[in-house]
Amino acid sequence: MKRPNLINFNAFKSKEQISLKAFVSKSRYIGQDKTLRAPIKNIGLIRKNVFKLKISGLDKDHNIIFQKDYYTDSYGILEIKITTRPGYENIEYFQVYEVASNPGVGHILGTYFVTHLKEPKKLVISDFDKTLCDTKFSSLTEIYNSLRTPLDKFPIIHKSIELVNNAVKDGYTPFILSASPHFYEKAISNWLYKNKLYTSNIFLKDYRDFLSLSPSLLTFKDVKKQGFYKLSQIVKIISLTGIPDKLMLLGDGFEADSLIYLTLYSIIKDKEDPWLIWNKIKHNKVFQLTNKQHTLFLSKLYQISEEAKRKPQIDFSIHIRCTKSILEATKNKRYDIDYIDKNLNLINFYIA
Repeated sequence: MKRPNLINFNAFKSKEQISLKAFVSKSRYIGQDKTLRAPIKNIGLIRKNVFKLKISGLDKDHNIIFQKDYYTDSYGILEIKITTRPGYENIEYFQVYEVASNPGVGHILGTYFVTHLKEPKKLVISDFDKTLCDTKFSSLTEIYNSLRTPLDKFPIIHKSIELVNNAVKDGYTPFILSASPHFYEKAISNWLYKNKLYTSNIFLKDYRDFLSLSPSLLTFKDVKKQGFYKLSQIVKIISLTGIPDKLMLLGDGFEADSLIYLTLYSIIKDKEDPWLIWNKIKHNKVFQLTNKQHTLFLSKLYQISEEAKRKPQIDFSIHIRCTKSILEATKNKRYDIDYIDKNLNLINFYIA
């Protein structure tokens, strides 16, 4: 029998707000199974459902401090911000129930720790594919084979894992960002656990958008074009956590991570005008935005730009993994975009 399962839940607490992100699916998904299985085993998560969640914020003695019902979107995703009030600083856990699938019955989905974003706020956001794990997605055959192959069959990129772990030891909160399909969540989570990268902050591309008959944010061009997706997801992470005092980004030299990360750098660090940035990148082949994406993209850039202005000193570092064969070409690549090319020397290109 299928019942609601909480695939992923994140709770971030800062002095200004509490942000919650949940992904619920009605499936036979086993949340605590740490077996490294082929990602295709979880392709059942492609179904669409709306869920009603009862979310309770508990203190260390499990007393209820906050409680409210929320509906997910049609993909089972919930993303909310809660403005902090007196007493909310004592919230240590969130308990989640699904209360609509069977009227009168609440399905407990789990109890989860809150991630405390301490001051100074430090975030490390790492790409997964070809940055932490040397997966192969350059052809349809490779994509098909990757779906049927457990991630531990691909080479581990130890240098990148070391960079992330060193950042975590220094007080950074880790996030994993990937353009892999959303049903890779279980496979990536187990891979991270096996390789001692302990985080549930995983952001993946929701492929149900591509299959939707109604207008959606992602289109089929975004299967291969990562610019809009990656940049918008990093902005989403920063929106959930607030502008950090220190931000560390890891990516690879096989796609367009340098361009994507330096676009964010120009807004957060250099305080460039988002309108000027938008006009320079909207026709770049890495982005190729639709009209709907244009509107959302620009509004999000302005939002993060205004937040960044209130924090003049931000430590921002970019690390790009390369192989020996692409190192020089990646370092010397020019984009004919002034705000990108002038900052390429700030990137740490490393061989792994």
